Amino acid sequence: MQFDVFLLYKEHIRILYFYDNHMKHLTQTEFNPAIADGIVVVDFFAERCGPCKMIAPYLDQMQGQLGDHVTFYKVDVDQENAIAASQGITAMPTLKIFNNGKEVKTIVGADLQGLWDGIQEQLTNNNIQ
Repeated sequence: MQFDVFLLYKEHIRILYFYDNHMKHLTQTEFNPAIADGIVVVDFFAERCGPCKMIAPYLDQMQGQLGDHVTFYKVDVDQENAIAASQGITAMPTLKIFNNGKEVKTIVGADLQGLWDGIQEQLTNNNIQ
């Protein structure tokens, strides 16, 4: 598997702002059960966050490539501020990788390559190719 981080050009940014990705949004009651099993990526975002909107299609692409082995979720920090507070979210986007309920990596900012590398590390640790 390979993920290519593409450069965003000005003419593409407008399209990305209207991109609607298909990751499930978690509520406070769903959060802990959702991260409990397997490798899980949670995108902590806000609707007002430009970089959050710009990385959304790439997260959706990762979900499409890794959906058999990694589960992707979103948490809107403005709607679910209790989750954001309990997870120590102070900037958006923040991407967290969990493995069987344990937080194993936090990426602050739109670092897609860092996210991809963190996911690959967890897949390797779980002997998933």
